Parts: sequence; structure tokens; C-alpha cells
Amino acid sequence: MTRRWVLGAVAVACVLAGQPTAHAAPRNTVTVDVGISQVKIGDSLKQVRAKVGSRGKAGPVETMANGRPFTVYRFPKRLHVQIVSGFGVNAMWTDGPRQRTRSGIRVGSTQGELVDAVDVSCQALLPDGSRELCQTEELPTEGETSTAFYVEDDTITRIEIATLLD
Repeated sequence: MTRRWVLGAVAVACVLAGQPTAHAAPRNTVTVDVGISQVKIGDSLKQVRAKVGSRGKAGPVETMANGRPFTVYRFPKRLHVQIVSGFGVNAMWTDGPRQRTRSGIRVGSTQGELVDAVDVSCQALLPDGSRELCQTEELPTEGETSTAFYVEDDTITRIEIATLLD
């Protein structure tokens, strides 16, 4: 009897270990103003790699207007993560359709679907209105995180979450 109880407990533990925690978003989720595929603003490169794998390819080190160096890493499933020295992740974006908001908005969704599902304000980037930017924060201030949906010809082409740094 004791042996059955131990085997049953091990089986339950294995099943529970495979379940995501209540706080973790599913792997391909866009959590508006928080993150994409469990990557969050402020995460270190080590944390990012633990969440999405170590196969990210680093781009060249560049310098922001404020003098801080940063590197953009490209990960599978078209996830791009920008890591700023001394801060961690300050921006991430996807141009692939796998990542979705909880309401189903993804690259490929229409602007109408976006406006119905997410509280955004949209503005035209071109005079003819063929390109628009829809954001959760119209004019983010320093330290604020905002989600931007890039729209071309009524279709979302990119989803970006970023924090404005000084």
C-alpha cells in the first residue's frame, strides 16, 4: 500500500510540475503593457533566455540618445528583445502571428478587432491613413510602459511593448 501511495504522489507531482503557475502567462501570450511570451520589462538576459530559450541571436551593440548601450536579440517565433545596459529589457516586439493577447489580438488581426478588444487610441502615421499607430498610452512619460500596435492597411503588422527611459 505504501508503494502505491508513493507512486501516486510522484505521478501527481509530475502532472502539477507541468502546469503553469497562476502568475505565468502562457508561452505565446501578449500581456498588454507587461510583456510577450513571459518576457517582461526589466528582465535580465539570463531571465529572458530561461523563458524563451538560449537560441537568441544578438545584434550589434548600439547607443541610445541618452548614451546607454543596448543590444537587440532575435529569438525564435519572431520575438525581438531590446536589452539596455544597467536596466534590462526595455522593449520587445513581434511581427509574427503566434503571440496573441488574451482576447485573441495578434499580428494579422484587423484594426477594428483591436479597437473592440483593447483600450487604445489610434493616430495616422501617413496622410492617406494607410499606416496607423494604436497605443495604450497616447503619450507615455518616462518610466511608463505602453503597448503599440502598428497597423498597415487595416491589418496589425507589429506589436511592441516598451518603457520610455530617460
